[in-house]
Amino acid sequence: MEILTATSARKQLFQLLSNFHKKYTEPVKITSLGGDAILMSDEEYNGMIETINVLQNKYLAKKIINGINEPLENCIPMDEVF
Repeated sequence: MEILTATSARKQLFQLLSNFHKKYTEPVKITSLGGDAILMSDEEYNGMIETINVLQNKYLAKKIINGINEPLENCIPMDEVF
């Protein structure tokens, strides 16, 4: 993860923002005396929040774990699903 001071991030702000148009751009840690922050694309942030929400839902988390533990021979092939 790239780490920048707040001063450096301010100078490079437009360049940093333009980098987030690329898919799967690494977040940037911005440090300052008042505390640190993470700059990431909204797509990555929204995905992270959605993952947290799903995993906090006990029913969905259990379904995911059950799916992970399901033997492949018991699963329906993708071409039969769609």
